[in-house]
Amino acid sequence: MSLSATDLKRLSSLLDIALDLAPNAREEWLDTLPADARALAPVLRGLLARHASGETLDFIDRPPAFDPPRDDASDERPLAAGAMVGP
Repeated sequence: MSLSATDLKRLSSLLDIALDLAPNAREEWLDTLPADARALAPVLRGLLARHASGETLDFIDRPPAFDPPRDDASDERPLAAGAMVGP
């Protein structure tokens, strides 16, 4: 679903409202959206599900996991402290 700037602004407002509701009241609220906002309901459900799963809540507390690229796949040496990562 491609969202226009107007849709994104409306989605943001609706998401703020939904997040202020108790989690068990959100589905009923989604079912009562006005006709002009019903097309956004699936996107809202997805965002609320991601929020409920905590996917967006603790990303700052966890450093990203990545394997540094290696020129030689047989080279198993870890990066040394102070080694430059990136360009």
